[in-house]
Amino acid sequence: MLKSGSESLLRGGMLFVFVVSQFFGLGSGKLSAQNLGLRTIKGHDGGVFSVSVSPFGDVFATGGSAGFLKVWNYNSGRKTVSTHGHGSTIEKVLFSPDARTLVSAGADGRIKLWNVSNGRYIRTLKAHYRAVNDVCFTPNQEFLVSVSSDKTIRVWEVETGRLMSTIEAAHEAVINTVDVSFDGMFIATGDQLGVLKIWRFSTGKLERTIAAHRDWINEIKFNPKKESLATAGADAKVKIWDYKAGVLTAELTGHRSWVSAIAYDNEGDYLLSGGTDEVIRLWDLEIYKTVKKYSEPSMIMSVTDIAFHPSQTSFLVATSGIYLFVYDTIAPE
Repeated sequence: MLKSGSESLLRGGMLFVFVVSQFFGLGSGKLSAQNLGLRTIKGHDGGVFSVSVSPFGDVFATGGSAGFLKVWNYNSGRKTVSTHGHGSTIEKVLFSPDARTLVSAGADGRIKLWNVSNGRYIRTLKAHYRAVNDVCFTPNQEFLVSVSSDKTIRVWEVETGRLMSTIEAAHEAVINTVDVSFDGMFIATGDQLGVLKIWRFSTGKLERTIAAHRDWINEIKFNPKKESLATAGADAKVKIWDYKAGVLTAELTGHRSWVSAIAYDNEGDYLLSGGTDEVIRLWDLEIYKTVKKYSEPSMIMSVTDIAFHPSQTSFLVATSGIYLFVYDTIAPE
């Protein structure tokens, strides 16, 4: 585990943990749930902007507006680490696929790497001239891809921290989000003009440009098993794309405003989405319909990030409010 750094009072920053005892009928389009209870834990001093669950499922990490990186025990919700990792907002926290490395990316333009097994700080990458808005690992864990408000895409060697390549002026607008396909062949990026771009990872060649949304693309996620990706937009829509053909496969409507976060289940059959309408939707991607909505009276602020637990029995929802919630459900069907 990471060793605790400078401690702070735990206040601000809402985080929901929705615990689903079992998904029944995955792939059948049938899923329902019944609320059992809600545990509340105080979180960050300010909004929580990113959450990541370890692939082992034992801990999760959060990053917030005050630059604090925190690590929590997943089952108990107890904070085990609080360290002031950045000089300003942490935009992204992410565990590596092997759970050995934790990455934090900040509005200060820096990326920091932490060794999860021994708790040691590894290094700082002076990555960008402006805020680092998103990062992702390649599936083989050798590289880290970052995007920034400086409109560049950069690829880093994880082991050494060496900058491997840069795509300058990759977008005309600020780049909000990035992801790498499950086979490691493609990078997808989305900007504040609603433009989606697909790049070949090996060469940095731009393969396709798509006018995907009328407004900001807030998040992009490749399907973990299939050749498709999802985009979340400020136009209240989630869209599913055949990224090789550049064809829109489905448009998921139901949110009333800005969609800021999406997450696939392990098999790519279901998708979670959330945003400023304070509702989380679970979509069945076989029928492209909402099969469950989560909305709590306590969820009075925008959803900022979502992450499935690797067991698929629960998921985390970060918001810009003031508490951390553990929300227990069962699926009776």
